[in-house]
Amino acid sequence: MKNKLLLAFTGIIFIGLLSNTLFAWLIYRDFDAYSKSLREEQLGWVVSSIETSYIDGRWNRQALIDALHWGLMLGFYIKVYDRYGNRLLTSEDILPFLHPEMKRRMEETIDLQVLLQHQESHSDKERSIELYGGYGHAHEGKSKKSPVVTSPLNIGTIIVRSLTPWGIAREKEEAFKEKLILFLGGSIIFVTIASLFTAYLLSYLISRPFRKLKDATERLREGDLSVRIDIKGRDEVANLSESFNRLTESLQREDELRRHLSSQLTHEFRTPLTILKANIEALKDGVINTEKAVSNMEQEVRRLERLTEGMEEIVRAEASLFTKIKPEEIALDKFLRDITEPVEKEFIKKGLYLDIKAENLPVRSDPEKLTIIIRNIIQNSLRYTQSGGVTIRAGGNNEGFTIIISDTGKGIEPSRLPFIFKRFYRDESSEGLGIGLSIVEELVRLLGGSIEVKSEPGKGTKVEMRFRNLK
Repeated sequence: MKNKLLLAFTGIIFIGLLSNTLFAWLIYRDFDAYSKSLREEQLGWVVSSIETSYIDGRWNRQALIDALHWGLMLGFYIKVYDRYGNRLLTSEDILPFLHPEMKRRMEETIDLQVLLQHQESHSDKERSIELYGGYGHAHEGKSKKSPVVTSPLNIGTIIVRSLTPWGIAREKEEAFKEKLILFLGGSIIFVTIASLFTAYLLSYLISRPFRKLKDATERLREGDLSVRIDIKGRDEVANLSESFNRLTESLQREDELRRHLSSQLTHEFRTPLTILKANIEALKDGVINTEKAVSNMEQEVRRLERLTEGMEEIVRAEASLFTKIKPEEIALDKFLRDITEPVEKEFIKKGLYLDIKAENLPVRSDPEKLTIIIRNIIQNSLRYTQSGGVTIRAGGNNEGFTIIISDTGKGIEPSRLPFIFKRFYRDESSEGLGIGLSIVEELVRLLGGSIEVKSEPGKGTKVEMRFRNLK
């Protein structure tokens, strides 16, 4: 996974660098185009200045010198010709007219040696531009007093060559371009290194919890149910690790339950099987009469039946611990009467009463889990009550409800009361497996409730359960 993440990040970085390079190229190209357009504008200014030197049909030499001086300052070498092809003035011709200080400053920006080189060697770099000034006139008919203004007159031509490829601003432009390339290149290199480091770090940090999950899963597959993952946070990975920990806790608890239950059931089944075997052998040897042996074996068979039924109930109750809570709206009074109806015959058979006094209140809970809780407690009350009976009281409000189950049974010793919810705990007279009440407590807490047991020996037991309405 780490390599895939690194590859994905590298791909993103490559796309980013490609776009950055394209962006840098566009900046460089646009700046180059801007430099060229600016150069053309500067040349246009010089040409206009030269054309304004043509005044009243003749060239003003001083104005022309000033224009060529201006052009030279901008980095243009210019030769001016009149309309007959006669050379009027060149940039080289104005050098003697420059003040020494001005000439010195000019030499700081322009290589005047280029100006003095043989001009033919630069003929391929020269441009010819027509000059216009004033206007030509035409006359209608024979009268010469009615001139008509036509197009501007051609007053000459200039030959222009840049002293550097882009003129006077070349050095600054080149310096800017070099800095721009250096900056963009440096930023690309820095971004590349930083991005690769960040990609590696992120891929490591992202894949690390998944590697922990993988290692933990491998340990779980090998049978290590004590494995846990310690990943802090509130993101999806932390939630996944928390779910994994809950899963392993459930599996570990299930495994412990299976081991304890197997041990307990082995012990419970061994006793009646041993008695059955002993009675069969006694019958074969003739040391016991048939009626007595049959009575003993019948008693042990009933005991095996009770164990089997208890196991089925335990399996159903345990399964409910691992199923998702499914809240439903139920009518409290009708619900209690429906789930206790199957055991009413057993109460009648023992001569006991079953009294239900519940409010006709709609509540929200998990009917399946609530049924297991109520039936478990009622079965215990039925088992340890010989006279009187069991009373169920229920009521509540919009936030929750309370169920109280009281019996007139033999009660529980105060010393044993703190242990009744422990798994496999039971007293000497108990016929169960010691699991039912522990499952009841877990289911109550699973439904967001609480359970409290009060009992006095010989006076009975009261179990009070409080539940909140589930959303």
